[in-house]
Amino acid sequence: MHRLDPSLAAAAARVGAVDWASWDGTVGAATPAEDVLTTAAWHALLDPTTSEATRGAMRAGIARVVIAPAFEETGAYGGMRGGPGNGWDYSWGSNRAQASYGAHLMMARHLGVLCGRAADEVSERAQRHLHYLLGLNPLDMVYFTSLAAYGAEHSSFAAYHAWFSFVGGPNFYYSCACDIPRRERPAYAYGDFSTGCDWDGSRCRAGAWAITEPMNA
Repeated sequence: MHRLDPSLAAAAARVGAVDWASWDGTVGAATPAEDVLTTAAWHALLDPTTSEATRGAMRAGIARVVIAPAFEETGAYGGMRGGPGNGWDYSWGSNRAQASYGAHLMMARHLGVLCGRAADEVSERAQRHLHYLLGLNPLDMVYFTSLAAYGAEHSSFAAYHAWFSFVGGPNFYYSCACDIPRRERPAYAYGDFSTGCDWDGSRCRAGAWAITEPMNA
């Protein structure tokens, strides 16, 4: 409501009441994939009526939830939080999380919330996450469908119940029976297939929705 009409006193009060510096108590658990508070913060920071106190708290929270965690995850492929034994951000719809990492870092760079880092450094880290979706990832996979004719021979051909879309991506927590090689490594936990349940009398053997169901980013 505050975004739609900043003059609404109750909406403005609700924005100001959030403990932004602690990200409403989620610092340490929230990652740059978190969209609800982060998107609200961007709107508020772009709103000239937002108080300086709230702006300062938001910037402090963004530094702790977006910038610092993104740079804690190293690797050539724009790593997200997760590793052997704990997929964390590599769960159902992980490509949406990749897109969120990149988009939030780009917004942080745009608004100058840099946590002591150079603007170009933040931009480069954001671009790693976005390039990940277009093939710079451990599987060399373009996570969009039907792009072979445009040069992306290793793009998805088997999105679940859709076509011309952005597939969900690696899911460390996939629990059906299809073989996913190296699933213990979260960024590898992907199979390009579109079989639905394939019920065997007791459970779904395929469950492609957990991996290739399209995600809106």
